[in-house]
Amino acid sequence: MPGLTLTIDNKPNCVIVRLEGFLDGETGQQLQQMLEGQLCRGIRGLVLEFSKCTGINSLGVSCLLEISIRIIEDFNGRLVLVGLNELQRRVMILSGIIPLATSAPNIDEACRTAGGGDDEPDAGR
Repeated sequence: MPGLTLTIDNKPNCVIVRLEGFLDGETGQQLQQMLEGQLCRGIRGLVLEFSKCTGINSLGVSCLLEISIRIIEDFNGRLVLVGLNELQRRVMILSGIIPLATSAPNIDEACRTAGGGDDEPDAGR
């Protein structure tokens, strides 16, 4: 199965991580390590961009749930998901990732939400 490419884009109020390829247990661990590094550097606003993510298996979903809990509960951060297709969005809701994480319709809104620039912390959920 093809792997996952992770690309980081640092913005003033958030960090965008673009996922390209297939998210499974192994690649989910890579994502988790990358995000842990960002959190340890003091970043609290994180955006995961899924528009080029070709698939997610159950181990990948499990990793995303662990990541979400770590960001929100352990680091008091914000995680925003963007670029989800309808199936991915439903899986995120059914697995409990959303509402831990917020979903946004576009990158600009995701960065505003992740950076704390909106008045409603639950906006876009």
